[in-house]
Amino acid sequence: MFTLDYEEVLSRIRSYNPRRILIQAPEGFSDYALKLADLIRDNFDCRVYVSADPCFGACMLPYDAARKLSIDLIIHMGHAVIPNMNSNRVLYIEMRSDVDLKKAVAKVIDILEGYRRIGLVTIVQHIDRLYEAKEVLEEYGKIVYIGKPRLRAIYDGQILGCDTTAAEDIAGNVDAFLYIGGGLFHPLGVALATGKPTFAVDPFTLQVTDLGNVKRRFLARRYASIVKAMDAKVFGIILGLQPGQMFLDIVEEIESILRRYGKTVYILPIHIFDPDILSSFRSIDVFVNTACPRLALEDSFRIDRPVLNPNEVLVALGVKKWDELFRDT
Repeated sequence: MFTLDYEEVLSRIRSYNPRRILIQAPEGFSDYALKLADLIRDNFDCRVYVSADPCFGACMLPYDAARKLSIDLIIHMGHAVIPNMNSNRVLYIEMRSDVDLKKAVAKVIDILEGYRRIGLVTIVQHIDRLYEAKEVLEEYGKIVYIGKPRLRAIYDGQILGCDTTAAEDIAGNVDAFLYIGGGLFHPLGVALATGKPTFAVDPFTLQVTDLGNVKRRFLARRYASIVKAMDAKVFGIILGLQPGQMFLDIVEEIESILRRYGKTVYILPIHIFDPDILSSFRSIDVFVNTACPRLALEDSFRIDRPVLNPNEVLVALGVKKWDELFRDT
């Protein structure tokens, strides 16, 4: 399903001359991490640990665990480096899918009828084959655009849950977007950021999804949460403690605005989003998420109170209008 040149990885590890290694991988790559740990033990005289903590992106590097275990090399599997977060003691192993994207593109051609100019986006696992997908679309008469990211993604056409700028870069040129990859979190971000019709195809299952209905249901839930927050008096601001999710300046700005409007505010530092722990704060009416956008966009249903992103808080306070949050065509 995914390819990894273990010999090339071992060669890269050798250049660090490590003594204590911590391997980190998202859930889908756990067995690859264990195999790599075996190979490291067989080829190097060093101690190897495999992190069992959740990992959803390169923003969650395990620096705290590395410090406690005296680690001199972190191996992060499954994601690309985030600019300005790189470290000379972190080795990124991106992983690549070996699935044929041509079949996935052929599966979605019918639903793209009526759209001539297509924006193509994906995640890092499929990035090497993105131009193959582009060629297939062009064979069907489509004009295909692949945008350049500006924030945290590093490859043309690559999007992250917190960075859809590769799509935004070409939104003015396209009639619709095609996302190739699993899940709906990433393509929903494209639909929200660009306002364009967005379609997703999973290259493994060949399941095709029109994000139009997904977006409408999502916006209805978000609007309901904002309305519920309008009369709230007590706010808890979530301060992410993961290396790439800690935005203290945003926390302080939102805190200042809320206090200006007479709200009671508490700052809640967290490493991992746990709805049960947050739900135990019964006195808090609304949670404000400043960490990973996924918390408010995808996980908020797991809490019985609104979980808003900072801009949604501004709408609840009347500082911004609902129409300013999401683009639409």
